[in-house]
Amino acid sequence: MIDALREPEEEDGSGLKRHVTYHDSGLAVLAAPVSPFEWHGVTGFGDALRRLARQFEVVLVDTASSLSEVSLTALEAASTVLWVTTPDYASAHDSVRALQALENVPDDRIRVLLNVTSTEMDVSPASLEEALGRPIFWT
Repeated sequence: MIDALREPEEEDGSGLKRHVTYHDSGLAVLAAPVSPFEWHGVTGFGDALRRLARQFEVVLVDTASSLSEVSLTALEAASTVLWVTTPDYASAHDSVRALQALENVPDDRIRVLLNVTSTEMDVSPASLEEALGRPIFWT
């Protein structure tokens, strides 16, 4: 992704595609840099996402668990945000704060997914829905 963003875009929009790796299944991957520090000073990520959306039927961006300028750009450009949280206090607290920070993302584009890996829950699904102010879309 970083290499693609540092190069000038081709007139036909093929610049990004040169950096895509294709799997036999048809999946195309444009990998993020190994180090998050490589994003420093790189611009055009939102534009790149819009170009990819014109070239592919589905563009999935797997962001870091923390909100950075890059992840916020991806979330704001998304047609659907799947916000994954777990039923523990720390994750619930972080999700409440993060969803409040997503003021530029319309509520109808955000879906909360509850990742339950154990029968023990610090926070019930109902309490989580109340704290987030939105329903759990999928568990």
